[in-house]
Amino acid sequence: MPIPMRMLSAAGAVMLVSIVAIGPGSAQTAVDPVPPTVRNEQAAAREAEAEMRRAEEELVEARLVLRTGRSIEGLLVAREGRNATIRVQGKDTEFDLADAVEFEELGPVLESFAALRLATPDDDVPGRLQLVRWLRDRGAYFAALDEVVSIIGVEPYNLDAQEMRRWLESQIQLKLA
Repeated sequence: MPIPMRMLSAAGAVMLVSIVAIGPGSAQTAVDPVPPTVRNEQAAAREAEAEMRRAEEELVEARLVLRTGRSIEGLLVAREGRNATIRVQGKDTEFDLADAVEFEELGPVLESFAALRLATPDDDVPGRLQLVRWLRDRGAYFAALDEVVSIIGVEPYNLDAQEMRRWLESQIQLKLA
């Protein structure tokens, strides 16, 4: 006699193996359709995605002005003592702050995006796509994907948005692999 699902705990429901009568004197065992290894892989993928989203929240932009007058803007990777590592166009470069006239942390990327997005009308699709590119260039792929999905909701046949969505999804899959 089958056990009603409402009487099982969540753990009991996962481990449930029911006996199904086929005919007189015979029985077949039906096992949970999602094997534990798949369930573990799915949990690991969700955890990796959550970790990437947390890392996006910690992205901070910085600007450095060297004594030569050269200004460098990028993501602040690390700051230890009188050294700062800034990521510019995907390359991490360490700078001695003694060679700098000015060093400024510009703030979190997602906060800057929120302010820029607030100033951009919902129907300004080219402007919103520019913001997606801005996020992409700073490595905030999930935030960029969320925005491009929203853009596709406004303009479902926008080829630039569809292409950007595919690119972002591919990059996220590569990082999660």
